[in-house]
Amino acid sequence: MSYWYSPSTCGFYPTNRKGKGKPKDAVLVTAAEHEALFPPDQPQREIETGPDGKPRWRSYGLSEKRRDAMFAIKAEAARRIDAIMPLHRQLNALRAGDDSIETCADFASIDAIRVASNLIEQDMLASDDPEAFPVATHPLWPEKKA
Repeated sequence: MSYWYSPSTCGFYPTNRKGKGKPKDAVLVTAAEHEALFPPDQPQREIETGPDGKPRWRSYGLSEKRRDAMFAIKAEAARRIDAIMPLHRQLNALRAGDDSIETCADFASIDAIRVASNLIEQDMLASDDPEAFPVATHPLWPEKKA
């Protein structure tokens, strides 16, 4: 099914819409063009109006790419910390005053991940291509706990 796309409303309207007309600024978008904007196997991206009036994925600048890479680094650090000691276990250990060797080693590993995360963020900010930055495989991540 084809759609009308209105730059003023940033909305899609089916061409077979009954009872209401299309917006005055609407341009025709083929079914293939519409499907390309919403691939089922990829996360949704923001849509903007291109110079021809048709919708397209919003192009991101360097600052937005760095922001996304920063979120990815923080998520990777959180994933690694959670694999060592989930938050509820951290809180229980702190409340109980658990100072066993194993718990201290876990907290030391968590601290090492946090330090590495900060250094990796600085490294990414100096990168010219944050989209290609190796977040999960960066060499500054500490080795996994034995």
